[in-house]
Amino acid sequence: MAVQTRLGMPLDEFIREYDKSPFELVNGERIPIVPPVAIHIYIIKRLLTALFAYEQSTQQGQTFTDSTFVQFDTPNWVKGSRVPDIAFYSQARWDEYIAAMPDWTEKPFAFVPDLCVEVISKNDNYEDVDAKVDEYLERGVRLVWVINPRTRTIMVYTAGSDHLRRLTAQDTLTGGDVLPDFSVPIADLFPKE
Repeated sequence: MAVQTRLGMPLDEFIREYDKSPFELVNGERIPIVPPVAIHIYIIKRLLTALFAYEQSTQQGQTFTDSTFVQFDTPNWVKGSRVPDIAFYSQARWDEYIAAMPDWTEKPFAFVPDLCVEVISKNDNYEDVDAKVDEYLERGVRLVWVINPRTRTIMVYTAGSDHLRRLTAQDTLTGGDVLPDFSVPIADLFPKE
């Protein structure tokens, strides 16, 4: 008879272990979060500045950096987790979440963002980044931006679409249906050459 192994861990253990050393929980494996290098931090800062300005002017959502979101198997069992560089939640979904989760401040977010942003680091494996994008979209993330500092490009993935866009420093990044009226020149996200 085959023994079935339950992937994940209890929520309290997840929080305790994450506090010791941040990680993502993927298919039962802890994947350590590696500290970013300066270019990674610079790009995140520049994009966050644009997203915070959008958030303030439109009141359309909530933007977070390095925010863990978990997938529960049962209410207190974490099946998996991800930590995008930037996450954006629409205001309507955010309001529903905090209304339904009175203790939301005491645990990781338990719902997927509308937008996830990943900045590729030197130590990132492209297959792992692709798998993360696929997982985001399968879980319900509506828009994913993958920023490559080396090529100064952004790959735009949209849920429910096979259409993938590759934007360069000459293009403007827009938010589509997820962030209506958001735009930022891609060149503004990178240091001057």
